Amino acid sequence: MKTEREATGPYLEAANFERREHPRFAVNLALEYWRVGESGTRVGCTGDISEGGSLLHLPEEMEVGQEMGLKLFV
Repeated sequence: MKTEREATGPYLEAANFERREHPRFAVNLALEYWRVGESGTRVGCTGDISEGGSLLHLPEEMEVGQEMGLKLFV
């Protein structure tokens, strides 16, 4: 007799290899940002958000430690 798992086919489960302090949630929000000390804003969007930070999709590379202003559109 087959078990329930064998009867339904291959068993796939997402593995959680990341050990983060705060869970991340996939959220696509529009944003405006600017480099501190420069004029003009640019647009981008978020990829995910957590209590501890966010993944941003920007049209340019930013340096680690680069100061920037950010406005999220919720």
